[in-house]
Amino acid sequence: MKPLADILEKTPDSRHFVSDRIRNSRLKSHKSEHKPGIWHENKGGNISSHPFSCALRAGASYNYLLVDGERRLTPREMFRLQGFPEKFKIVGSDAQLRRQAGNAVPVPMVRAVIEGILEIYGQVDKTKAKVEGRIQAA
Repeated sequence: MKPLADILEKTPDSRHFVSDRIRNSRLKSHKSEHKPGIWHENKGGNISSHPFSCALRAGASYNYLLVDGERRLTPREMFRLQGFPEKFKIVGSDAQLRRQAGNAVPVPMVRAVIEGILEIYGQVDKTKAKVEGRIQAA
């Protein structure tokens, strides 16, 4: 698992930053132990922060996921969190990309499941290289 600092963009587009009102209210109500961190705000207004994102949501609750209480994740960051390679082409509106990333099955999880199944059947040594090559090619 990559550290969040390696996944986040250094200079995200200004459109991903929240308004001063939202930022100030978040910063006033929550102090994070994690820098950088992903802040999750539930519908009740409770904020928690983590050194990773525990959920990507395609719907309205997307607005409740903020990087350090200041900005939304960029589409590239969301796909990185899901384990997609840098060469994965990102095409579409931010709303479409949020849905795609939020509904995606994380690539590392698929890999772990496949390897676990192969291990159960004693095939991991024979096919692990093939599986790795196919996943990296995706």
